[in-house]
Amino acid sequence: MIYLYSLCSDKVAISEKEVYRYLGYGKIYPNDEVTALINECVKEFNKFSAYKACYTEVDIDVDDKRELVDFGFMKVNSHSLTLNLRGCVSSYVFAATTGAMAERHIIKQNRLSALRGIVTDAVGSASIEHFCNILNKKLADTSASNGKFLRPRFSCGYGDFSLEYQPQILSFLDSSRKIGLSITDNLMMTPVKSVTAVIGISGTPVNCRSGCVECEKTDCQYRV
Repeated sequence: MIYLYSLCSDKVAISEKEVYRYLGYGKIYPNDEVTALINECVKEFNKFSAYKACYTEVDIDVDDKRELVDFGFMKVNSHSLTLNLRGCVSSYVFAATTGAMAERHIIKQNRLSALRGIVTDAVGSASIEHFCNILNKKLADTSASNGKFLRPRFSCGYGDFSLEYQPQILSFLDSSRKIGLSITDNLMMTPVKSVTAVIGISGTPVNCRSGCVECEKTDCQYRV
């Protein structure tokens, strides 16, 4: 069964620090003028975002020797994904998006001003990441109630988990019909501020809080 999940914009608090990170500031804070623009772009983006996701749980088979993960609806050859899912017998598969209106808003801002376009694009990236974190927490709580634990979220494009698998994920989830998320022939998702991912379900916990994208730990066994 494919499940649907949605949130209105006031339930997804976009972190300023995350926007800074997507703008390339790192640990350096922008000046007051840029900060004011970011806050303004966040408020405007919230008027147009409509967060939606679809997800399901599937049984998986992880073949360490061949570095192959069989999801039933697709088979993935990936060293990185095999490491991430080692020891798991099932996995969540999901797709999430900020919605078509948010996409049109980003395009409009790019036409009005290069700077506003860049900032709004970063706001969109931060917002979909936070929405995925919220969904991740919901799935983790569900798993915990059944005595299970989640592995770090893993998306196409991480390590050697190729983007070429995204069409199979979206087709399996029927994302175009369920949440308005589709993909072009050149593997570009529309709306662009969208994410697909798999999350391994395990009987043993792992000490990972943020996932490989945000984490600075270099000696982790799940590191891409």
